[in-house]
Order: sequence, then C-alpha cells, then structure tokens
Amino acid sequence: MIALLTDYGQRGPYVGMLHSVLSQLAPEEPIVDLIHDLPRFNIRASAYLIPPLLRQFEKGTVFLCVVDPGVGSDRGDIVIEADGFWFVGPDNGLFNLILKMSETTRKFKIGYRPEYCSESFHGRDLFAPVAAALAKGDFSYLARVDQSTQSDLEGWPDSLAEIIYIDQFGNCFTGIHGETLGDEAIVKIADHAIRFARVFSDVKEGELFWYRNSVGLVEIAANRADCRALLAVDVGQRIVVDVE
Repeated sequence: MIALLTDYGQRGPYVGMLHSVLSQLAPEEPIVDLIHDLPRFNIRASAYLIPPLLRQFEKGTVFLCVVDPGVGSDRGDIVIEADGFWFVGPDNGLFNLILKMSETTRKFKIGYRPEYCSESFHGRDLFAPVAAALAKGDFSYLARVDQSTQSDLEGWPDSLAEIIYIDQFGNCFTGIHGETLGDEAIVKIADHAIRFARVFSDVKEGELFWYRNSVGLVEIAANRADCRALLAVDVGQRIVVDVE
C-alpha cells in the first residue's frame, strides 16, 4: 500500500499526476489519499501531524510525504524505514518526529535520478517512482546513510504546544498528545481558558472545549461551530496548559 500525505490540496493537477505515476509503476498497489491539506509550506507543523495519522496502517506501508518549500534547492532527499513503515520525501525535517519517536530506524538517500526530473515537482518525478519501487519490494534505488543522533533532533520536543492543523470544520489540532493531559487541565489560547469535554454533544451549541481526538491529539473545538473563527487563530498559534 502507498499512502499520500502532501500540502498540494485537491484543486489542480498535482495529486492526479502522483496517481498517474504510481498506477503505472505499481499497478497492483492500493493508493490511499490520506491527507493533501497538510499546513502549506509548514514543515514543522506537518512533522508533528504525520505520526498520529499512521495508526490504522499495516507494517510495510509506504508513505509518500511532501511538504517541500525548498524543492529544487540543495535540501536533499531521504527514505526512512521506521518500525516497519517506509517514508519517502524531502530531507528538510519533515520526518524528524518519525525519527525521534520510532524504536528502530534506518536512513537512506535516493541513489536514482530519472531521465527527466522537474526542478519544481520532485513529488511526481523522484519520490513517486521510489515509493512505487519500495511498495514492490525493490530497494535498488536506495543508498544507506548514517543514522541521526538525538542531538540532531534538539528543538523537537515530543509534544508541541501549538495548533498544527485546522480541519474543514474549523477544529484545531494541537501537537500535544492527549494522554499527557488529565481531564482537569485548562488549555489557554487567544485569551480563552478552555476546559475538557469528552465529545461535542457534552457541551452547548457554540461552546468551546478541548478533547482527545481520534488520532490521539489534544484538539480544540466548538460544538456545531467554527472554532478557528471563534478564536481568530491559525496554525502556529501557541498554547498554554494549566493544571488546576
């Protein structure tokens, strides 16, 4: 299986062109459009969002991940095997949380260049062919490199007290792991002090609350209302947690 995680959005031809390459090179492999609205150009927020999205996938899945504002520069490319999963994409920090949180990892550079490779679309011309090869069990495009050390990941805490993603309903995902907060915790953001509720229906319509969402993160939401609009916040907004 090949899963796609990008900031391309659903408008325009970019996702379709990824599918075209993958379906030609690995026609037997199912392709899952996991997410195409990762925070645009925001490597750090996307890095914190990727790990929680992996829970429903089986070992051996290949994740083609692209948030790549430096495409065409000297930023490098990378393939990572982490706890039985494969990740293909730019070497720009997008996989730092994968490297930090996984028990076993191996890092590779891509030792392959296609006959034609657009300087602005490595997702299609470089990463997609490599992802297709990995899904078929072909590792010939890979060149082993040295492992990261923990010092390479300084400045990347396990949890990030910021909004890292906002969904189409206006619900705000944070980079805080839900199990790290008790129900008594108060989440402070944009001059609001927000208390815990189990699910949306446990609060009044339009009321703000935080809860542990389906991917295990602390999410700030409002019942049948747009939390983003109510708080006037965006990705990157800092959060403070108080425990009574």
